[in-house]
Amino acid sequence: MPSARDPSDEIAGARREKRFVQAAVTFTVATETLRLVTYAMFWLMVGCAILFHNTLVLPKGAEACEAGDASCLFPVNMANTPLVRMFGYNNVCINWDYTPSRELTAMIYPFVEYPLIAYAVLDYIQIYRDYLDKELPSWFFKLATGALPIKILLLSWFRMIFVFDSFQNTAFHTLPFQGLQVSLVLVAVQNSLYWTTHKSPLYVKQLGQAWTHRLIWAYVACLLAVTAFKITVVTSIFANKPILDIHDDFSASLCAFADRAWMLLAAVIPFFLAAYERRIEVPLTISMRARANGGESSATGLL
Repeated sequence: MPSARDPSDEIAGARREKRFVQAAVTFTVATETLRLVTYAMFWLMVGCAILFHNTLVLPKGAEACEAGDASCLFPVNMANTPLVRMFGYNNVCINWDYTPSRELTAMIYPFVEYPLIAYAVLDYIQIYRDYLDKELPSWFFKLATGALPIKILLLSWFRMIFVFDSFQNTAFHTLPFQGLQVSLVLVAVQNSLYWTTHKSPLYVKQLGQAWTHRLIWAYVACLLAVTAFKITVVTSIFANKPILDIHDDFSASLCAFADRAWMLLAAVIPFFLAAYERRIEVPLTISMRARANGGESSATGLL
């Protein structure tokens, strides 16, 4: 005699059958909107970190020192921070290097990280869609495919700046920022190649195609040059073979200038580029539904 069917199997089967006939869930995503959100949240995070640093760190420095708080090197001397001792100047990261600003800023950072990683993934899907339509060359699609996991890893590892204490290991604290710089250069290069290799000409109408592409690559060249300079200086310091004397006022000022220039190129200009691209991009339409596949549910489609 055949064994009686378990009621739970019947319920699960009925549930699957119902899912198979359900209408697809469809939504539209403007990829560049995610990049806009990323940079807006980044500057919000920076603003909050500055507020935390000025209101929660600096004022309580002497009190924490008198109370014997061994976890913090108080009172805070902004002229003698780990960054000043290592690189000769303070950059924006100093605002979240001290407790409790570090912990509070770390709670905001996911609102920067998640949209940026989502942007990297959806931007790749958009490239894949255009590649299937033969709008992009195969070498560019292969390049984007290879760059995607590198970008995701480096972008996700940036959170380690909140894990490695700059007082205990300045090198490990700084390395995630080097990875972020590389990942944002990859984003800039990939976007520039998308504009300049796409079969349907992409350019700013007021500038024309030739000047738009010239300015795009001029921007990328500046970003590459500043990033290469910063990474070279930092790497040489970590290797105990500094190419610049950080105790020299001119060298420290030069490094500080390069840091601010990088922030302009990597965290300010891209916001306006994303705002313009948001106006001309074709949004992705993502459709999800369950379908029969060997008795299991599976996903979906993308337009």
